[in-house]
Amino acid sequence: MCNLIILKLIPNIISILRALSIILICCALSTENIVWQWFAQVIFILAVFSDFLDGYLARRYGVVSALGKVLDATVDKLFFFGLLLYFLSSGVFSLKILGIFLLLHLIRDISVTAIRCTLLNRGIELNVLSTGQIKTVFQFIFLFLGMVISLLEFYLIQELSAVTHWIEPLTLCAYYIYGLSIIFSLISGYSYLKFYANYHANKV
Repeated sequence: MCNLIILKLIPNIISILRALSIILICCALSTENIVWQWFAQVIFILAVFSDFLDGYLARRYGVVSALGKVLDATVDKLFFFGLLLYFLSSGVFSLKILGIFLLLHLIRDISVTAIRCTLLNRGIELNVLSTGQIKTVFQFIFLFLGMVISLLEFYLIQELSAVTHWIEPLTLCAYYIYGLSIIFSLISGYSYLKFYANYHANKV
């Protein structure tokens, strides 16, 4: 019994640690120490890996729960928007360029969250769509590029490397990747909206 309780808690604990890693990553990136800069890269990779690990453990040991799904989805949003806010504030990415994407992203996430919560209160649990999973992968790639660009900009400031000429093409690539994530995000959002509309029509 005790082991089962521990198994149920482990995926949620991993999700919580991923949320806390946001603070650690941002603090490390804001330093002027090369060791901390690379430490942030390592923590980011571990945090991304943990997103797949908690879901795998929950399915592997049959401890998938509604709370775990909500917590995982919430932490994913906190992780993405937390790092994106840092990248915008530090000048890694431009709000002028990403503004429309960010607005669409927020509208979609708020709408889908409202739909999922409404249906969950009525005993209906929505599974994650494949388009939503693809969207998440693109978002992680976008953040990864942000991490790399942030590191290269540190090297540029410190005049430590000649590879900083990659900053501009990587930034442009990151913008395209985020744009792709928005496309898949809107597709999955439309699917959720369509399901809710059909459910509501049948109830009436």
